[in-house]
Amino acid sequence: MALSNSFDFTLSRDELIKRSLLMIGAISAGQTPNATDVTDASQVLNLMLKAWQADGLQLWQVAVESITPVQGRETYTLGPAGNVSIAGKPPAILEAYRRNTSTSQDVPLNRISRTQYWELPDKTQQGIPVSYYWDVQQDVGANDLSVWPTADATFAAGDTIEVLYQMPFDDMDAAANNLAFPQEWHLAVAYGLACLLSGEYGMPLSERRQLREEAKEEKARVMDWDQEQTSVFFQPEHRG
Repeated sequence: MALSNSFDFTLSRDELIKRSLLMIGAISAGQTPNATDVTDASQVLNLMLKAWQADGLQLWQVAVESITPVQGRETYTLGPAGNVSIAGKPPAILEAYRRNTSTSQDVPLNRISRTQYWELPDKTQQGIPVSYYWDVQQDVGANDLSVWPTADATFAAGDTIEVLYQMPFDDMDAAANNLAFPQEWHLAVAYGLACLLSGEYGMPLSERRQLREEAKEEKARVMDWDQEQTSVFFQPEHRG
């Protein structure tokens, strides 16, 4: 048996679009979508991928950023336009820690709500940070991470703030751009795009319903797969 010993299968933006248009019968096998179809479908593809960011945690989209604290600074702005420069604006912060650079000891920071943060009487108080507030901004350039208390001189000199965040999905801007998803997700993306395009191309309602169910099942399959494989323990609550 001859195996390829190749594991790098991927689809470009235009290959995904072609596959989705084939799924809804908008083009036939061997046909190439025209420029207008590609432009319209690429817009829908990007709209879908941005909407999927709201689904929450995908393990392959988790990154870590180490922030060097500045004495007295309340807010660290994360993103390409922020004072903590990273490639994209993070949709979500998953966890935050303070780390002693000498001992590498991590201590979790407590996440607080907008109301809890704004009720703090002195947001400029300096000390060792114990809490953080994640403020999602409308600007595409960055989101704000506020810590309390703000770093004092000792903390700023000997510690960092470690942030686990969800990376945004890459835009599919050009024909040859590859999908920034694991291979396991490619079929779900093709199904999702086909489902969104089906109404625009006049697919009969009954077929659209069937396609929508197939798309939901495929996405649910990979969402269930994209979870940490850890044990869950249950124990009774004792009341005395």
